[in-house]
Amino acid sequence: MASLKQQLAGLPTQEQEALLLDVVRTHAATILGHAGPEAIEPDRAFSELGFDSLSAVEFRNALGGLTDLRLPPTLVFDYPNARALADHVRAELVPDTGADADGVGDAEIRAVLRSIPLTRLRDAGLLDVLLELGGVSADDIHTGPDEDDGVSSDSIDDMDAESLISLALGGGETGDL
Repeated sequence: MASLKQQLAGLPTQEQEALLLDVVRTHAATILGHAGPEAIEPDRAFSELGFDSLSAVEFRNALGGLTDLRLPPTLVFDYPNARALADHVRAELVPDTGADADGVGDAEIRAVLRSIPLTRLRDAGLLDVLLELGGVSADDIHTGPDEDDGVSSDSIDDMDAESLISLALGGGETGDL
């Protein structure tokens, strides 16, 4: 099962926020003995929900175990409600998404680039530009039949956008993106 951090890495910002808010609300509801996360209003103060020192530490431990973050014992007092705490956890787990003014982050851009067939990039005249941005020239990718680096002159035509981008960024695995 993927860690929470791994799950967040592949999601757009709004889905990250929704997932973390649900996680915080679910754990708070469990600790306080509620039937479900619906009982924990996102903007209602933790102090109004019935947290005491013992339940606050229990909540901190449960959330810390799930997130692998070192959280303070005063967590519910430092962050006034579930939304503020979810925002804090998101900032710790996904520090900088690289989102621009339109809210489009790195993950969304990479997903779009992976979905573009290599032939479309070539036909649009973008293949060489992407390679150049990655610090690789088309000549660097072309290999002879005697070279055994896993990329032959025929195979680049069959590569998808993710593989091409990975190759342009240094030949790492596509999971390194």
